[in-house]
Amino acid sequence: MTDINLDYSSVLRRLFVAGVVVLFVGMAGLLFARPATAADDGAWDWLVADSPGDIANPSFSGGISDDGQVIVTTVDVSAPGDAYGPNAQHEIRISRDGGGTWASTSLPLGQTATRVSVSASGQDIGIYGTTNPSGTWMMLSADAGVTFAAAAGTLPDDSFSPSMTEFFVRPGKIFLAPTRYEFDGTDYAYFIDLYVSTDNGTSWSLQVTRPYDVNGSRLGISADGQRFIVGESAGISYSANDGSSWTDIPLSSIDPALDPAAVISYGAVISDDGQSLLTSYLDVTNDTFATYVSRDAGATWQKHANVLLPAIYGNSPVSRDFNTFIAIDTADLDLTDPDLTMSLIITRDGGTTWERLDDYVTFDNYASGIPILSGNGRTVFIADRNGDGNTLRLHAGHWTPVAVVDDGADEERSEGVQDVTAPSSPTPLAPDAGVAPGSLAVLMTSLGAIGILLISGIWMVLKARVIKSST
Repeated sequence: MTDINLDYSSVLRRLFVAGVVVLFVGMAGLLFARPATAADDGAWDWLVADSPGDIANPSFSGGISDDGQVIVTTVDVSAPGDAYGPNAQHEIRISRDGGGTWASTSLPLGQTATRVSVSASGQDIGIYGTTNPSGTWMMLSADAGVTFAAAAGTLPDDSFSPSMTEFFVRPGKIFLAPTRYEFDGTDYAYFIDLYVSTDNGTSWSLQVTRPYDVNGSRLGISADGQRFIVGESAGISYSANDGSSWTDIPLSSIDPALDPAAVISYGAVISDDGQSLLTSYLDVTNDTFATYVSRDAGATWQKHANVLLPAIYGNSPVSRDFNTFIAIDTADLDLTDPDLTMSLIITRDGGTTWERLDDYVTFDNYASGIPILSGNGRTVFIADRNGDGNTLRLHAGHWTPVAVVDDGADEERSEGVQDVTAPSSPTPLAPDAGVAPGSLAVLMTSLGAIGILLISGIWMVLKARVIKSST
């Protein structure tokens, strides 16, 4: 048998050179590629539309989907003096493209719209209101407002003030929370009765009854419909199990400087996981507002002075991840001003820094409407009067994040309103996970190095065998 000695040197040299190329390409990637940062900056795009009519009385209400595309509000187009009477004429304004275009749906004469609620997906929409001279009504849509139908069943109607009834559309559920009172011959006792329907309003069951605080008791329900929260002058109460049990947090635990007899609650919000809580108060002793945020189910609180997040009328000023808040800056607010002009501010880092929206768009009168925020935290909606008393201006602002690479240069940007006088340090927030372009470079470097080692080892073994066979 004849031994055949092969010359492997040419093949191995080529493989070795290829490994070196891969190694150097990977190293270059490590040296020059910069990992992406979190989407901590972005650009605003505002869509503004003038709409006939005034803010629907007795209070403004609106709804918005999580993605900010479906926006619903109610408008009063009644003739002067007919806003509450049998000739009251209200309309529903709906946009399905984030405020770019608007469609109108007229309500029957005498029906006053008081509440709007939009599901996270934007497909389910509910409108609730009162009928002149008495009674309540509800209209529901399952196709993003293309069609509406009246709720089939009899609505819970035990409220002493139907216009104060809270209303929420949640996945597979509709909630109504009328207020009522009981009189024992001497004193009045007030309550909130929370009813739930799981069959589109055909039938209703009483979920829970809570005491009602006439100084601003407001009910909130998490976006998933599983958790309840009540903000009131005495503090907040929340339930993480559909109302089966409640946790009470007194006002003294939120801010010991506040007196329950001298504050008005502007509602409360609870996150889907029940850990993040938010509530706002007006201290009537000095006409100052403050918002309080907890990220540990109420164990500790962070105060934002001169910041109002009105979580009322079913509106949420907070994104579902509790990082983005839309608020009203009240530092220079004059409550005696009939126009009550305010400045909107926003934070995207849980309240560490604030930015004025005045930098992007000018509003005539913030008091006309309450700002609401989409679940993803990237769309703001607010309606204000156009100055003539007969026209609304509908503002929809969309924020698009832009990945910023830190090159060491200072960037010019508005710092807006900064958090002041916080009794506890802001909770540090984990940055968004970014895709690092250097990860491919790491892989290529590793493969190149491994390839060179393997090729060198094989080369040495084969060369030794060739030398041995030749001897």
